[in-house]
Order: sequence, then C-alpha cells, then structure tokens
Amino acid sequence: MKKSLIKKYLTRLDQYDEGTTISWEQLGEQEINAYAEALGKEIPKSYRWFLETFGESFLFGFKFKGGVAFSKDTIVGMNQKLVAELEPFLGAGLEKRYLFFIDESSDGYAFDYDHILIDNEPEVVCWDWMGVYPRKKNFYSFLWDEIKNYFDNEEELAFLIDEADKEYFEWK
Repeated sequence: MKKSLIKKYLTRLDQYDEGTTISWEQLGEQEINAYAEALGKEIPKSYRWFLETFGESFLFGFKFKGGVAFSKDTIVGMNQKLVAELEPFLGAGLEKRYLFFIDESSDGYAFDYDHILIDNEPEVVCWDWMGVYPRKKNFYSFLWDEIKNYFDNEEELAFLIDEADKEYFEWK
C-alpha cells in the first residue's frame, strides 16, 4: 500500500511542483546490479524499487543518486568521495557500513548496513560532519515521511491530496 501511495504522490508532484523532477529513466536490473557490484554491497530492495520506478530524481530539494556510468556524478563516485571526506571525522570502515544516496555538501542520507531492520533492509540514517543519526526504519518510510513533510510545508499543493488519502497525511 505504501508503494502505491508513494508512486501516486511523487507522480503528482512531478506534474505540479517545479522543485520536483523525476527523470522517469528507470534503471534496469543490469545497471543496478553493476552499481551493486561496483559498491561491493547489495542495493536495498526498497531503493532498487525506487530506481527501477523513477530513476535518478530530484525530490524535496535532494538529488537521489542512481547512475553508474551515464554521468560523472554517479552513486559510486559519490560514495568514494564521501568515504574519503568523512572518515577523518566519523572513523574508518564507512565504505563497508554505509551506502550514501544523498549528499548535500554538509549532510545527507545513507543506508546503514550494520542495522538491518524491517524486511531485511538497512536502516536509513542522516549524516553530517559530527556523526550519524538514525532516521527511518526503511526507505519506504523515509520517502513517505518526506512526501508528508513536503505537502505540509507546501500548502498550495494540498489540492493534490485525494480525500480518501487524507488520513495517511496525518501524523500519528
């Protein structure tokens, strides 16, 4: 159910919101497997779904990385760069523990492979130069909370929410 709501509302944001750009150039299984191999770790099922459904996209002010070989700014390159930059602050072993998927210069988000939680998926964490902080139990929850926050902060987009779905936009 959550995947269908995520797809529905990201599609609507893509149509109506200038700050949302979904590439719709979905990554295929071969490309995702190549990027998993280059990173040396399995791509979480939820992030794989996102890349297969939406492709590399710009949502909520973040660029969700996905490409391996089609741009200079790939997720593999970003992970190598962040490990080199963050290890002096956060310690060794970042390459094995984390898969960074958003880099906003001074902070971002990553999957934490030391904390496998719901559906055998790594926890989503927020990182900055001072440390790493738990954020969400899985990527679907992370995306859904970002969608709810975005609609809460952008009141002019409230018309996009179906009456039947309003209960899902309330914080419980």
